Amino acid sequence: MPTVFEHDVIERGFTMAELYALSEADRERYQEELKHYRDALSMLRTAREEGIAEGIEKGIEKGIEKGIEKGIEKGIEKGIEKVEKGIEKGIEKGIEKGIEKGIEKVSKKVWNRRFSA
Repeated sequence: MPTVFEHDVIERGFTMAELYALSEADRERYQEELKHYRDALSMLRTAREEGIAEGIEKGIEKGIEKGIEKGIEKGIEKGIEKVEKGIEKGIEKGIEKGIEKGIEKVSKKVWNRRFSA
């Protein structure tokens, strides 16, 4: 068939003409082989689609797992940071209060010594 007619309606016409030129037995054999070819092609497409779907599903699962792991790690880091900051602030406040109480006690003692004697 001339290359001018490839991938065209005319190509299909040539194919049909070639089929009708075959004997009945050859045509049936051709149809049977064509059916097997189409079945195999369909199975390959289905397997490919299922493989893609399975790959996407596994990718999503792994992504979720990694996201959870990272989230937990970040949460722990943030929690530790907050605890450390809380401890620092608690110590600072404790020192301030301790100093205030100490000053108060010393002031009272000094006051009592001065005015009680």
